[in-house]
Amino acid sequence: MLGVIVPAEKIKNLFSLLTRLEKALNEIDHAVVIVGNKSLKIMIDGMNKGFIHLLTRSRGQSVASAIIDGMKYCADTLSADIIAVINAEDEVEKLPLMLNKIEEGYNLVVEAYTFMKKGQPFGQKIRALIGESINLLMKILLPRVRHSPIMYGETFAMRTEVIKGVEMKPRGSNILLGIIEYGNWNKVAVIPYIIGYNVGEKPKINVRAALGFLFSLLLVSPLIPILIAGISGIIVNLFILWLLLHFIPFMEYYISSVIAIEISVINNFIISDLFLCNKRIVPRIMGLVMYHGIVAISIITQYGTANILHYLLHINPITSQFTGILLGFFMTYLLSTEKIWR
Repeated sequence: MLGVIVPAEKIKNLFSLLTRLEKALNEIDHAVVIVGNKSLKIMIDGMNKGFIHLLTRSRGQSVASAIIDGMKYCADTLSADIIAVINAEDEVEKLPLMLNKIEEGYNLVVEAYTFMKKGQPFGQKIRALIGESINLLMKILLPRVRHSPIMYGETFAMRTEVIKGVEMKPRGSNILLGIIEYGNWNKVAVIPYIIGYNVGEKPKINVRAALGFLFSLLLVSPLIPILIAGISGIIVNLFILWLLLHFIPFMEYYISSVIAIEISVINNFIISDLFLCNKRIVPRIMGLVMYHGIVAISIITQYGTANILHYLLHINPITSQFTGILLGFFMTYLLSTEKIWR
């Protein structure tokens, strides 16, 4: 059985969407779960359709939490084998195609936004640029996305097993990101939704939507824990250096510096692992050894970048050093989330 979740506040013409759903899924055993407020009850009762379920909730809650409530209802109350989420009327006709992909063995199917490359007005080109930038950030920030075809989108279908045993939380505005990062999927398919320029076409991407998506992306990615660990490592490094130089007689600076660096590296690993231990793919000791190697690569990257920028391109030393630090952190993040935490 298919359970289709419709967050009512995302839909402008709910009656039209329900009519199109009934037509598109005419030969498929399905139920539609509308998540919204009690004011929708009169309209739904008037339609007299047994396959429509209204899940009421108070105003002011996020769309992500609405979808989570709908998924729980589909899985627990309706015992649906497949769950789909629809966010707009013009995405209904893609559902049969998405279901075909699931029948082929995929357990997660995402309708991903793709963009026309030519013949666009300026505003649409900006949206395309925003969308492609988000796709790139997803590949960088989410380890599980790097080796999959997943791209930016909101409509998706999945086997119920994908969220079985997974604690779903409304991390930001886009629940799909949480499913991608924490769900039990292993085979994903992408259905393209080509965004071009049509009269009356509702923009799929705007600055507000992009910012909301980026916020959700930061919440589900390992970036914040690793960034916190890096900042704490700087503090630990300087504090240990100060302790050694001020309280241990005859301690040379070069020895103190090595000890401080080593302790800060261990500190960074421990703090990162406290946040990401459930994502660690190697034993803890092996992870610590690998982390030392990653930090060494990061230091080489930082040092090499700073010197190339300063001596070859004649860039200000502070700017060169700062750029080197950013690239060094990027290498640490990329390699550690590829080899240790994924």
